[in-house]
Amino acid sequence: MIQYLKDKGFKKFHSVGYCFGVYVLFKYANKSEDFIEIVGCHPSIGAAGAFGENPDDLVKGVKCPAYLMPAGNDADNLKTDGEYFKILISKFGNDKVACTEFPDMIHGFVVRGDVSDEKVKRDVEKAIDLSVQYMNKLS
Repeated sequence: MIQYLKDKGFKKFHSVGYCFGVYVLFKYANKSEDFIEIVGCHPSIGAAGAFGENPDDLVKGVKCPAYLMPAGNDADNLKTDGEYFKILISKFGNDKVACTEFPDMIHGFVVRGDVSDEKVKRDVEKAIDLSVQYMNKLS
């Protein structure tokens, strides 16, 4: 798909992933500079370990800034005080990297949360709004 878009004249791309999709985006962004950024809601960067890869190396090798949005039960290394967020800041700076924690939410809330629950609805809307604001900022 990216090659198709490049053939149509597009040069850079915003990227948004959820759960395992964030791992896929980080993996791609280790090999390519096509992404402006990665927005990662309830990211599963640790999935790299299931494929014999080191998640730390995946984060260290990414070629674009990222906005991490971990849920309350996501790994601590993805959160504001976590190792992965600190690695991203050291690479790209505070002005291009962000992290918003959603402590009341469980992993997967953005794509499969029950939005009839007011707290879930509130945080899904917040995650989407923050994603758009971040992408606009880096455009």
